Amino acid sequence: SRNKVGNQPECFQTIVVGNTVQNIIVSIDGKHLFVSSGTGLLSKWDCETGKNIASVKLEGDIQALQLSSDGRRLYTISNWKTISKWSASKMKILRTNESECGRTTELTISLDGKSMYITAWLTGEIHKLTNKFKHVKKFEENNIQHIRVSKNGDKLYIGKDTHNNQTFTVADLN
Repeated sequence: SRNKVGNQPECFQTIVVGNTVQNIIVSIDGKHLFVSSGTGLLSKWDCETGKNIASVKLEGDIQALQLSSDGRRLYTISNWKTISKWSASKMKILRTNESECGRTTELTISLDGKSMYITAWLTGEIHKLTNKFKHVKKFEENNIQHIRVSKNGDKLYIGKDTHNNQTFTVADLN
């Protein structure tokens, strides 16, 4: 059904999640919405009906949320240090590890799923991990807000915020 909310344009569905929305990821097929909150709630929603399919409460806030390119795995960073790999269909944790790089705030996954890049907020470092969370490389950067890997996996895009100047850097991964 279509809804009009205040002065906002019409939308197809309004889903009330009942929490502060931190991150939103849409499934590859567009049928599900994964939502993380600042209170540690990770939820899976049906985009057609607006119904909650599953919710899991994590320890602490959820800083980052990413979906693998095949849509089968979901990745979270919670409590500033806990990296978790999930089954997106079952909303069950498959693997968890504590970050070795301090207060971790952002993550991105390579398209082949073999590499993960995470940021350390206080040190400004970017760490490359294998899909088994083994540490393999460290990049030095500052004031990192966001990171993403290019489609072919050869570049890392790094969004920064330095004294209200938003910039981005492209790092060669080869």
